[in-house]
Amino acid sequence: MWRARQICARLLRRRRDRAHLAELPDYLLEDIGLSREDVPGTPAVGEEWR
Repeated sequence: MWRARQICARLLRRRRDRAHLAELPDYLLEDIGLSREDVPGTPAVGEEWR
C-alpha cells in the first residue's frame, strides 16, 4: 500500500510540474534550458489547445 501511495504522489507531482512549465513564457523556458517542445502537453507556437 505504501508503494502505491508513493507512485501516486510522484505522478501527481509530475503532473503539477508539467502544468507549471506549460504556463511559463518561452523566454523563461530558455533561461532554464528548455524549449516549448520539451514540455509535454503544450502546443507548439501558433497551435491551439485541443
